[in-house]
Parts: sequence; C-alpha cells; structure tokens
Amino acid sequence: MATRSTAFRLLQSAIAIAAALLATSHASALPPDLHIAQLHHTAWTAKDGAPGGIESLAQTADGYLWIAGAAGLFRFDGVRFERIDSIRGQRLPSTNVLSLFAPRDGGLWVGYRFGGASFIRDGKVTNYGEREGLPAGSLTRFAQDSSGLVWADTSFGLRRFDGSLWEDIRERFDLPSEYVKATKVARDGTLWIVVGRTVLFLRSGESAFAPTTIRTSEEMVDFVEAPDGTLWLTDASLGMRPVYIPGDGVAVTSPLQHGWIALRNPQQVSLWGKLIDRDGTLWTASAAGIHRIRDVGQLLGRTPMASARSDDFSSDDGLTGPYANAFLEDREGNIWIGTASGIDRFRESRLTRVPLPHGANGFAIAPGDAGTMLVGIDFDEGAFKVSGSSTVDTVPGPQFITSAYRTDDGVVWFGGRAMLWHSNGSQWTPVTMPVDRDNANYYPVQAITRDRSGAMWVSVVRGGVLRLADGNWTRESETALSLAAAPDGRVWLGFPGSRIQVIDPASNSTRDLSIADGLDIGNVMSILPHEKDVWVGGELGLARFDGQHFHTVSQRDGTQLPSVSGIVTTTEGDLWLSTSAGAIRIPADDVQRVSADSKHAVRAELFDHLDGLPGTPNAIRPLPSIAAGTDGRLWFATTSGIAWIDPRHVATNSLAPNVEVQSIVVDGNRYEPGASLRLPINPRDVQISYTALSLSIPERVRFRYRLGADKSWQDAGSRRTAFFTDLAPGDYEFRVIASNNDGIWNEAGASVAFTIPPAFRQTTWFYALCALAAAALLTVFYRVRVRQLAAQVRGRLEARLAERERIARDLHDTLLQGVQGLIWRFQAATDRIPANEPARQLMEQSLERADKLLGESRDKVKDLRPAASSVADFAQALAAEGEQFAQLHSAKFRVGVEGTQRDLHPIVREEGLMIAREALANAFRHASATDIEAEVTYGNGALHIRIRDDGRGIGEAILAAGGRPGHFGLLGMRERAKKLGAHLEVWSKPGAGTEIDLRVPANVAYRKSQPARRSLRSWLGATT
Repeated sequence: MATRSTAFRLLQSAIAIAAALLATSHASALPPDLHIAQLHHTAWTAKDGAPGGIESLAQTADGYLWIAGAAGLFRFDGVRFERIDSIRGQRLPSTNVLSLFAPRDGGLWVGYRFGGASFIRDGKVTNYGEREGLPAGSLTRFAQDSSGLVWADTSFGLRRFDGSLWEDIRERFDLPSEYVKATKVARDGTLWIVVGRTVLFLRSGESAFAPTTIRTSEEMVDFVEAPDGTLWLTDASLGMRPVYIPGDGVAVTSPLQHGWIALRNPQQVSLWGKLIDRDGTLWTASAAGIHRIRDVGQLLGRTPMASARSDDFSSDDGLTGPYANAFLEDREGNIWIGTASGIDRFRESRLTRVPLPHGANGFAIAPGDAGTMLVGIDFDEGAFKVSGSSTVDTVPGPQFITSAYRTDDGVVWFGGRAMLWHSNGSQWTPVTMPVDRDNANYYPVQAITRDRSGAMWVSVVRGGVLRLADGNWTRESETALSLAAAPDGRVWLGFPGSRIQVIDPASNSTRDLSIADGLDIGNVMSILPHEKDVWVGGELGLARFDGQHFHTVSQRDGTQLPSVSGIVTTTEGDLWLSTSAGAIRIPADDVQRVSADSKHAVRAELFDHLDGLPGTPNAIRPLPSIAAGTDGRLWFATTSGIAWIDPRHVATNSLAPNVEVQSIVVDGNRYEPGASLRLPINPRDVQISYTALSLSIPERVRFRYRLGADKSWQDAGSRRTAFFTDLAPGDYEFRVIASNNDGIWNEAGASVAFTIPPAFRQTTWFYALCALAAAALLTVFYRVRVRQLAAQVRGRLEARLAERERIARDLHDTLLQGVQGLIWRFQAATDRIPANEPARQLMEQSLERADKLLGESRDKVKDLRPAASSVADFAQALAAEGEQFAQLHSAKFRVGVEGTQRDLHPIVREEGLMIAREALANAFRHASATDIEAEVTYGNGALHIRIRDDGRGIGEAILAAGGRPGHFGLLGMRERAKKLGAHLEVWSKPGAGTEIDLRVPANVAYRKSQPARRSLRSWLGATT
C-alpha cells in the first residue's frame, strides 16, 4: 500500500507542476476598467495570524503562498498562516528571510538577510552557505534563466547555481566588481542586470553580457515585465522607462519616445514592490499605500504619466499598512501585496459595487436608457444616475425617494413622500397624489406599476392602492407591499400574511388568493408574471402560480429559498432572485423543469458578500430590490449600497485546487505524512488535517474524504480536519478530494497511507489464547455439567437398585418364607393321605408345581439383587442372547469386545441387555440379514454397545416416525436409553443394513470410578 501511495503522490506532484505552468490559461485577469476600490479586497493582519514586515512573496507549484520577512517564513493556504521554522525536523538556518523564488520545476528558494540560502522541495531542506559559494551578505533576489540555471543577487555580487555549488561569475563574464542592483530574466530568456549605473544583458546561450547606453541614477532600481514582453526599468529618482520592447529590441535610441517617464511625485514608484499583472496594469507602492496605472503600455511615448488612468488605495480604504514591499499575482489571477502590517489580496468581484455618496441609504432602482441605472435615495439629494461601471451623476428634482419603476416605453417613475415624479429622459415632472401633503412623511410610496391600459397603480403607506387613469385617482385596495402588472391586463397586489389580490380592471373583478390556494411564503414582497406562470417572492421563500394553485419552490438540499424581495428573468431564461442570503441564480433548465414538475428541486447558485454584494436587501422598502438594466446587467439594491453583475459574463474559476494532507495528530501527538507511516497502538483519537490550495475564495472550497475500504465519500463541507475514534489495527489509506469556489473538483486529490499495529490483546496469538482458554473453560463447564447429569442418573439408578433390594428382602422375608411354610404344611397334610388315594397324587402334583414356582420366585428375587458376576458377564450374556436367536435363524452372529472389560452398574447391565436383545430380535426377525455383529467397547469416556447387520435396512419415514405404527421396539429402546442418561443413535439405509449405537457415559455405566490420574487426552475424551 505504501508503494502505491508513493506513486500516487508523485503523480499528484506532476499534476500540480503542470497546473502551475498552465495557470494563466485557467485564471482571468482583474478587470482594468474598474476602480481599485471596486475589486474585492481582503486584509489579514496580526490578529488573523499574518506576519508583518513582509519582504517577499512567492507561490509554489503546489499552490501555497509563501511569505517572507523579518518575522520569518510563513506558508498560507488561504485560511491559515503557518510559520515554517523547520521541514520535517530539518531546521532553517535563519528566521530573517529577505527573498523568495519558486522555480518553474517546483520547490522554493529562500534567501536570508545575513547570507545563505535554502532550497525546499518534497519535504527536504538543503542549506547553502559560504562553503557552497554564497557570501555572508544579503541575498536580495533570485532569477532562473531559460536553461533552468538559477541566479542570485547578493551584497557581494552575482552568483550562479550549478546544481550543487554557487559560482562567482564576475570574472568569467567580465563583470564589474560593483554591487548588482537589479536582476531579471525576461520572457525570451535574456538575463538583465544593473551594475552601478549601467544596464547590461546576457542573451540565452551567449557567454558575455552586452552593455546598453541606458544610465540609471544612484538610487535603487528594479525591472518589471509586462505580459506583452516589454521590460520596464524603474528608478526611484528618474521614474520608469522601457528597456526592451518586443519587435523594437533594446530601447536605447530615442529618449523622447522611449526615454525616462517622469513621475508625478517620487513616491509613485517604490524601491522594491511592483508588478505588471496579466492585463497590463502596473501595481506599485506609493507614499499612502499602493498606486495602480491601468494599461502601462499607454505610457510608451503616447500618454504622459500625469494623464494616465490610475487610482490609489491606502490604509484609509482598508489596506493593512504602508510600505508595500512585495507584490505577487497568483495562478488564479489574484493580486497579493505584503505591507509592514500584514498582507492584502485583491481579486475580481462577480458583483461590482458602485461608489455612491457617503451617507446614502434606502436605494430605489429603475433602469435608464443606454445601460444606465437611476438610483433614488430617501434623502434630500434625491437621485443619481450611474453610467458605465462607476460614474455617478446627481439627478436634480426628485427628493426622499422610496420607490422606483420603469414602464415598457422607457418612462421612469419615482415615488417619494406623498409625491410622484416621472421622466421622459430630459426632465422630471412631479405628480400630486390625493394624500395629506402636510403630513407627507406618513405617506411614503411603497410600490408602483402600470397596467396594459396605461393606468398607473401606486401603493401608498396609510393611503392604500391608488389608480391614476386619465388624470383621475381612484382607491382600489388597502396598502399593498408589492405590485405587478401582468401582460393579460390584470394587476397583482401582494400583502402581508401570504395574501394576494388579483384585480382585472377590464371586468372590474377581483380574486383573492391565500394559504388555501397553496400560498405559504409569508409577506409577499415581489411578484413577477412571466409567460404562463407567476413567480411570487416572500419572507418564507419563492412560489410559482400555475393558474390554479401555488407551489413552493425548494432547493436540492430540501430547504426552501431564503426571503425573496426581488425577481427578474434574463433573456437566457435564468431566474435571478434578490434574497436575504444574497443574489441567487436558478438556471434556465431548472426553471423549465420546475414549471413542468412542481416537485422538482432547483439548483440555486448563491452570490453573497464573497462575490461583492454589499449588505442585504431592505425588508420593507424600497422594493423590489433587483432590476434588469437595458444593457442586460442586473442591479441589486441593499442596505449598504448597490452592485451590478453581467449574467452573460459571470467570472468562473476553472482551476481545480491542489490538495494536500498536512498532518496526522494521534492523541495529541503530531505525525508528518510520509511513506511507511506507523502510528501508535490503541489510538483513541485520530485527526487528519488537509487543505486545498485555492486562494480566490477559500471559504467556498469543499472537501470529501474516505478512509480504508469505505466505498462512499464523506462530505466534509469546508472543514479541513477529519476525525476518527478507536480505529482498529490494520493498514489504512486516507483519501481526500476538493473543489474550488465554482465546484471544479480535483478528483485525484491527496492520500496518505498509515498502519496501526495491534496491541497484544489485538493479535492473533491473543485471540488464539483466548479461544483456547474459552475452550478449556467450556470443557470444564461441560465436564461439570456432564458429571452433574451423570450423578443425577446414577442417583436414580441407585434408588432403583435400593428399591429392588428392599422389594427382594420383603419378598424373601414375607411372601417366599410364607409360601415355603405353606408348602411344608401342605406336604405334611399330603403325607397323611393314604398312598392309594387319588387325592394324594393330586396333592403331590400340586406340591411339585408349588416347589417349581417357588424356585422361579427365588430366581426373580435373586435377579432383583446385584450379583457378583465376572467381567465377562455382560458380553457372555449378550452372546447367549444372540445364540438363542441364531439357533432359529440362518444369519451368522458374532460378538466383539474392545477395551478393558469392567463391571457394569446392575441397572445399566440390565437395561443395556434389554436394549441389545430388542436390537438383536429386530435384526434376526425382520432384517433378512446374513451377518449380524454385536460389539461392546469399554471406553474411558463411555460404554458403547453396537448392533449392526447387513440386512435390508429401515425406511427413512419409519426412522423419522420413530417406528412402525403399532410397534414399540425402537420407542422402547429410546425410552430405556433416556432413563440411563445415554445416547441412542440408529443409522439405517434401505439395502445398506442397520446400525444401533448405545453410548452410556462412563460415570454412569461402570460400578467403580476410573483412576484419578489420567492423560489430558483421555480426560477430554471422557466427554465424548
């Protein structure tokens, strides 16, 4: 198992490296047209376990984010920061780390501030110091050329690693002895360096650096490469400039076109921290925090720095701190920034938040023309128009807005405190409602709609539902929470308590719908008539009306949807909901299926704060909380702002996460996963920690695992520890797989094999000893029980024998003596009768018969008493019985004796002889046998008496019935055997003869006890 697990891990490593190399094809870049504040930002500081004073960042092929600084080396999986002082017991030489580098083929190089380096790979640490060619000074950066060789900048010049030692290459490449200020291997394999104030380059395969005419200042400089291959040089004093442009070559000729681009202020470009991400945006440190220039390529002689599209982000906006020294773009497209106080991540947000004026709240939204969105707020500033992704303009006119609506012909209506406004795009026209204007605060507009005839319907708090047609207002109903006009001309009104009223203005009819019609969603906050169905959202979920009945929509996990305050459909057929949990998308195929089958459970994809949605929808107003823009974008209004999403271009993460088993903790003791892992005996609690390296939204990473021979996967959700209790001894393999935030699974996952050795009490030897002990104990119990039963049988036999002796005495002392005396008296009387008298002859004949009867009686009395017989008495008696039968039949008969012949208990002798006599009688009379054998075996454990013949046998039906009807031979034998506590077995088959076996326990059959000293074998055999 260990070999298989090792091969499996090697395969996983190969997959991880391949995934890292192909990462750019899986991840999307951050949208460059958004302000940096519209990206999703997450900050980790000391309270979250993040280190401060960060100097360098790197992501290894397995997906871990490595963080270096004065606080040491840390590893981050998106959830937990882990300080790394040693790797599987191999300590790092220093905790003051200055530089990190992850080579293309895997592993991690670690450079230290006070000299030396370490290489970490596959759980092994290799340290390099002065003996290996690295000087004592700081190692500031690493680079890897196209041939795979690793270069390092140190305080004492450039070094190159040959696979085992670091070589000082200054003399070989004729480099000046000055300090190397910057190093970079460009995408084409060219190695660029800055020595002193000179920029030099070494093309792949060449053996000498070529100088350029580019001169830097004495300040700190660095290289940064754009995704199109353009290599930029930054100078803390001069600014930034390209040094290589694909197609143009080395940019040294035209200082006007490709010269230094001055900065607005020297703080815009940092000494160390900078990055050009995959869409060409430059990220760099600034005095306040970080500065971003979108599309750095525009600076190539076409756009002055002062007019470049840029934005800033500082501690006031949530950055962890100043001094952003380290920048990294991970394989999923996230931007990581290390500062003096922690680490920050910027990633794409599926929903884009729109920056509105500070203090704005209560957002009522209605689509404007050309993709704009009109936003009303319950404030005296009134309304705003949002254009593009973030441009916000004030809309003069409306104030204290609580509701918004756009008609099919593009007219936007705003409802406020006892007032309405509508706009045709150029100006706003107020409309007075029939409510108390002097107490306008008591009459906010709750909802607005327009029916097919063009009449406006307005629900006013405390004013009811009002209808405006041809300039006249009429009151149609009590105040409704929501309004919706259906294409068929009817108007739907939603009320608290699962109530809906449907009004048909054309027929002046009203239909009330409630719980009796299946509507059980609480307060009705949103209604959407769509095609043949009507979708209704409320506090308790979503329901669909099919024209006759409402059907509550459930999710695949069996639960209802959260509180729904807004519903829209897209041109693709998806159903989007604004809910208390966030925005939810129900795919079009699920919408169709639930429309056809009300019991169908739908897939509900949730978009919440992790996707950029601010806050939750308002519970009362403004409603609805979702609107579809005229450009196809969907807009959501919440308690904290508004945000939009383009449902046709929802960002997805297609990169499956690498999975790793981190540790095994057994009863508080930690073990590192590895080959031939052997855990302690008798483990009480086993905890296996694992992780998945998806850094975008690790909160949504999901795990499944199984142990040993389990066929089904255990769904662990987002939990990163598996718990097991009282595992039995054996060989185990633990496997875990994971999915990223978009449900893309790494089916290969990770595994670890381990063995739990058995304690002595869990070994085969222990079980064998227990089995032997149990067998011995059972044997003892059995022997004791047999002896008890034998004693009971023997007691009964002794009682029978004593009773017979008493009867014999009584008969002898009374009846026989009396008869003898009577005979003597009759003899005396006979003697007085003359000899010639006929009566004398009769008397003498009678006396002779009386003497004979008296003799027979004495024989019977004698039989009642045990007689001292020879050891051969039973066999001889059995032989005599057989000979009597043999004289009358032609069958041959013989008797065999085995074992030492012993005296039998009189009762056993008598009853045994009776059973044998019956068996012999059956054999001679009914079996038509030619050969009959009797065998007596005197065993230590039992007396065996066997009668066998070669006759015609007994039918199975007769054996099963216990004998022929009206015949009691077999029945009598079984009854006699039972009284003796013996076992009688009858075996017979038609044509194969019959064998009758009587087995009497030794302690019942024999008169004298067996010798005390016997072998174990004979003692055990005594029970057989």
